[in-house]
Amino acid sequence: MVIGPQSVPIVTDHQEAAREPELAVLAALAHDSDPPDQAARVALAAMAACLGLEDERGLLYSDLLRSLLGEATRAALEELMQSQRYEFQSEFARRHTAIGEAHGQARGEAIGEARALLAVLDARGLIVSPEQRDRILSCTDAAALERWVRRAVSVSSTDDLFV
Repeated sequence: MVIGPQSVPIVTDHQEAAREPELAVLAALAHDSDPPDQAARVALAAMAACLGLEDERGLLYSDLLRSLLGEATRAALEELMQSQRYEFQSEFARRHTAIGEAHGQARGEAIGEARALLAVLDARGLIVSPEQRDRILSCTDAAALERWVRRAVSVSSTDDLFV
């Protein structure tokens, strides 16, 4: 049996989400493509429900939400939390949020470095294959990206970049 968003209730009540955290997480994922303000309210209830769980399960569910929610929902969720001055109360939530923010910042820096690398290669007229582009854009190793950027200014072909 296949279920779609219409089969999953919209859970925005934090108490209901705490009683049924799995349903809250499922609701957040199922309604991710709803209008961003509604999707963010559902995601906030699910994130809050994760706080009441033991560390391993809470981390698993919140990681699932962080990795699978779309950009629009994540942006709306962040805006909602800021507008409500929502601040996680537990040490677990603060620690996990800080880890998530650090990971997000590192990933953002890696994406910026990868785009800079592609721009240098393009400016030099070097051809980047789809496989090479994927390798560059999926790389999260800051040291490797920095090495590649330094090499990009002098290599004669894109193949030489990865040697």
